[in-house]
Amino acid sequence: MFKEENLPKNWKILNFSDCIEKTTAPNKLKVPKKDYLDQGEYPIIDQGANFIIGYTNNAKKVFTGDLPVIIFGDHTRIFKYIDFPFSLGADGTKIIIPKKELFIVKYFYYFLKFIKIENHGYDRHYKYLKDKKIVLPPLETQKKIVEILEKAEKLKEWRVEADTLVNIYLESLFYEMFGDPFKNNMNWPVNDLGSICNVTKLAGYEYTKHIKYAESGDIIVIRGLNVKNCKLKLDEIKYIDNETSKILIRSKLFKDDVVMTYIGVNIGDVALIRESNKYHLAPNVAKITSLDKNVLNPFYLMRFLNLDQNKIQYKKFTTDTAKPALNMSKIRKLKIPLPSIKLQNQFAIIVQQIESLKIQQLQCKHEINNLFNVLMQKAFKGELLC
Repeated sequence: MFKEENLPKNWKILNFSDCIEKTTAPNKLKVPKKDYLDQGEYPIIDQGANFIIGYTNNAKKVFTGDLPVIIFGDHTRIFKYIDFPFSLGADGTKIIIPKKELFIVKYFYYFLKFIKIENHGYDRHYKYLKDKKIVLPPLETQKKIVEILEKAEKLKEWRVEADTLVNIYLESLFYEMFGDPFKNNMNWPVNDLGSICNVTKLAGYEYTKHIKYAESGDIIVIRGLNVKNCKLKLDEIKYIDNETSKILIRSKLFKDDVVMTYIGVNIGDVALIRESNKYHLAPNVAKITSLDKNVLNPFYLMRFLNLDQNKIQYKKFTTDTAKPALNMSKIRKLKIPLPSIKLQNQFAIIVQQIESLKIQQLQCKHEINNLFNVLMQKAFKGELLC
């Protein structure tokens, strides 16, 4: 991707291993999931999409080296820039410290975010990172690059904040219209989710026998990384052919199905399928289908499953392993209040109106992301400060 002869005269290209002081994840810093606190003195950082996963008050679990550092998710390929005292969460989290005589840490962080590491599922990805080449400009140039990229990144943060505020509003509206579903202070009828929904998944033997991912094809396979914040995230997708999808009809996705991740770091993320014959389940995503839309509106179902209190519940249900999992029986036993369908439908109309506004703003988000990507590309080719 980068050739030294194409870079400014005083720039170099180094092997990744020649750029770092050490890459580690000391076991003594890891906090067991059962000991996570909702509030505390020291944040816990893991490899998941959430920047902070919990807290601890145990000072013996805190990283004592020089800050800042870079955290790398060996399974998720997520990088985090950390400039405050922290502890570590799940396995698969590495601490990367670039050589400070060569690099400004934040420059190194931006460069790592820029390079592409191919997704190999739940495989460990550090071995692929070690094969990468790193562009080394002079320190003064790195400082200028960081200043420019920080300003561009701030625009991205504002856009994400707007999306977050929408989700906060919709959760608040849910409680306003339906009361607290966990206290059921409006005395709605309560059912097990499995009694009013079909809950299923793609079986392991079906995946092994039939599924072969492709870079193009007829049907998009919905994996855990494609489900986020009540929407499908389709910037990194795989395909299967239509014939395979027809064979595995139980895990084929149709309009108004709700999908929910049940394995991995983002357990409990949900989205609503809006089109039939376009998507299919991957092994780590469940399908939840309302058996009677005159009883349970899919928009109400999706927003109920996405409530923060439910996500706390999911974490309690998962196995405490490097690869947490939520089984189908636990999902089927979730208690769900059933307000009048008229009220559910009113809520669904509001949700759809707000989502229509978000679609209008999506172009703005794409433009901001494209700007940031172009700036990074120019920066690391030595073209930004010419």
